[in-house]
Amino acid sequence: MKYIVTHSGQAHADDFLACCFALSTCDWFPPVYRREPTEEELEDPEVLVLDVGGRHEPEKGNFDHHQLPRDAEPECALSLYSRYLGGKNGPLGLTGLNSKLEYQGWYETLKVLDSKGPFALAKAKGWEKFPFELLSPVAKGVLEIFQAEEEVPDYLRKLMSAIGKNTIDATIKFASGVDRCSRLPRKEVKGIEVLVNESTDATGLQEGRDRLVAEGHDIAACVSHDDRGNGWALYRFSDHERVDFSVLKDDERVLFAHANGFIAKTKELLSLDEVIELVAKAIK
Repeated sequence: MKYIVTHSGQAHADDFLACCFALSTCDWFPPVYRREPTEEELEDPEVLVLDVGGRHEPEKGNFDHHQLPRDAEPECALSLYSRYLGGKNGPLGLTGLNSKLEYQGWYETLKVLDSKGPFALAKAKGWEKFPFELLSPVAKGVLEIFQAEEEVPDYLRKLMSAIGKNTIDATIKFASGVDRCSRLPRKEVKGIEVLVNESTDATGLQEGRDRLVAEGHDIAACVSHDDRGNGWALYRFSDHERVDFSVLKDDERVLFAHANGFIAKTKELLSLDEVIELVAKAIK
């Protein structure tokens, strides 16, 4: 890669993140220019053109979605480029990256937001309006720093590379966690199911549980090795109406039980039978 070209003017999350992904897969920090590409650059496969240029030609390094028809499925620069990175010609270790990104709730939202607009996204989600008040000032600030530059400075390219690597690594780990959830043992307690995660890694368990619920399982809670202590963490999924861990607050084996009832922790790593007995006490 000689350098990267993306559009000038207002920056959006898709062009910014696409640049981040590109920078994170290089062993150096190639220049990033924010302007229209030339015809020569569009024809040069060693120049990466993202979110501008009116072409989607992965073999030439061009990844724009603006030329797609109005009724096309939601796409953005990030989705087009991540599909390439995760394909057979992409970097080693990133196979299936786009499908792994699909596990992330923000990814589909980003595609719809960028390609169809905030009001179309609100309609698709069944919201009365788009929640502009939830937009992060951190994200807004970083994008404004990015969009102010015609040639992105070295310090910002290094930060973008780190953001890209972090997002890719977290995506791969998260997808693995969701898949792992379906293989975890489950205990039936008073007619509902409890996931048993004999690990401190709870990545993707909520989303993995939601997939199992969609298949007909009533999974109300999980028990995991506590990542901040020596015992178990007992966690209620989606505020399940039958589970209230606050009732365990006076049990001598319990270190902490949240007043809201969604989590409790034991002092020590009890036997599995004993921790399931505690869960049973919290089920109505």
